[in-house]
Amino acid sequence: MPDKIPIWLAVLGAVAVVGAGGGIYFIRPINPAHEYGIAIPSPPIPNAFDRYRAAFKGFRLEPVAQVLDYEADQEKKEDPRKYPLSGKQAWLERQRVGLSLFEEGLKLPSAYPAIRSIPEETEAPSHEELRELAKCIEVRNQVWSQTGQHEEAAQGALDIWQMGLQIANGAPLIPATNGQAIEIYARRSLNGEIAYLTGPQAAKAARRLEKLLNSRVTYREVLLEERNTMPFLIPRIHDKGIYDRKQEAKNAEAAARGESTFFYDTSPPPRNTGLTDNLAVRLITRKYLGSMDKAITESETPWPSRTIPVGSSGEIIPINEKLVNMVAKGRFLFERSDALSRIFLARLALHAYRKDKNRYPASLQELVPPYLSKVPEDPFSNKQPLLYRLDGKRYKLWSVGPDSRDDAATPAQRVNPRSPSAKYVFGPDSTGDVVANISR
Repeated sequence: MPDKIPIWLAVLGAVAVVGAGGGIYFIRPINPAHEYGIAIPSPPIPNAFDRYRAAFKGFRLEPVAQVLDYEADQEKKEDPRKYPLSGKQAWLERQRVGLSLFEEGLKLPSAYPAIRSIPEETEAPSHEELRELAKCIEVRNQVWSQTGQHEEAAQGALDIWQMGLQIANGAPLIPATNGQAIEIYARRSLNGEIAYLTGPQAAKAARRLEKLLNSRVTYREVLLEERNTMPFLIPRIHDKGIYDRKQEAKNAEAAARGESTFFYDTSPPPRNTGLTDNLAVRLITRKYLGSMDKAITESETPWPSRTIPVGSSGEIIPINEKLVNMVAKGRFLFERSDALSRIFLARLALHAYRKDKNRYPASLQELVPPYLSKVPEDPFSNKQPLLYRLDGKRYKLWSVGPDSRDDAATPAQRVNPRSPSAKYVFGPDSTGDVVANISR
């Protein structure tokens, strides 16, 4: 009979087999959908998002396409919004394809194409294209305004607003904030029209805007999409760095202008972990998901009660902190956009009330109904309404701002702004209030 295998050797062999099996298990190819239980959604067909992209390309096909990129080089390119009226009208006549596709998009449901369903080699949707489309629609609105069609111009501004809200549907964080950038163009376009609206026209605009704002995706929904997107991108990030190296030059330019660059980080993650790539990616992903789950839960906490979600990533994978800290800063952008939008909503309703009754109301509650279904809430408060008081024949309307303290309508100001117009552009650490007709 053969000699018995020593117990210690049998145990060692078993450990080796189990270890090898476990090692193979942890370095196996990654399938995020299966491994993390993440569904891949199907967008609506037809999709408004696709119509908007096609609309921009309809504008770009025109021989005057170069005027749209006016911000890139002011000396060589023109801004169509600064054309004389006849020039704007002639320009718009050549944009029928783009305008028609844009109008189609307004009638359709919209969903951002899930990044996790796009092959790596496929070109992702361009954020800049949609912002440029909003500027094109602004030209149309200006023509209406300059020809006395102020209701059409106001509704045209709400068209831009609708597009900004629509493209955030189903989008992760950065594409969703692109929708907020488009809302800035909508507010700019609407701001000059409010004073010219009749009572019924302002009431109609207020009802539409209230409906649009009530359909806005929540920050929780955006974070959930971000959470479900990153497991598909982290393997690419691990290989290439968090974002394309081309962003490095843009960061430098933005820093020179004194602008924030926190949404972009071009530094690659550490590769000297002593682990295989797939195992390292799994460690990063699981810690990221844990951090995001906490951030998603906290996103439902009112702004004054929030804490800053920081990823507890550990020393070998600081990539987690970069991604999760971006989420903390993103919440401010959402609350900021919502505060400015709710103030605009109240302004429309107040204008309608004054046109109808030849005075402003004593309180915002008098707007409910027929102008609003409820008094707009202040997102920087603990679900309290916006603040309001009569000031002679005028009024003061404000949000408590990111410090969540009522400063009696004293607007938050920036220290050493880049320009006088940037004086009242408030940030996450600003003290003071967000005041109608002043804050930006």
